[in-house]
Amino acid sequence: MASRKLALGRDGLAKTVATLLDSPEVSELVSELDALRWTGRKGYGSRALVGACFVKSVYAIPTWSRTAALIGEHVALQDALGGAPSVYACYRFATKLREHKPILDATLARLVESLSVELPEYM
Repeated sequence: MASRKLALGRDGLAKTVATLLDSPEVSELVSELDALRWTGRKGYGSRALVGACFVKSVYAIPTWSRTAALIGEHVALQDALGGAPSVYACYRFATKLREHKPILDATLARLVESLSVELPEYM
């Protein structure tokens, strides 16, 4: 994982999410999720939806409607994600993540491994 400081203020939110999305571990997750995509309704890319998950998590936002609203009014965040997913797209994506839990678990394991190498004092 890139060793950059993550800014958590509102202005730093877009940079923080972009940094997370650009990490090798998360980029691999996005690629794996894109590979699962089948033909059908054209929607938001996996990067935008994974980014929405980060926004919801980093700020402990309780609902997807609030998360989608924040992204919808934050232009820099939309640029970092590559779009502004709708609340319905976020709910569908959360369901998809639950259905493909092993892929998500593997990503979390890679993140923990990277962090333990980078920050051994915290592990």
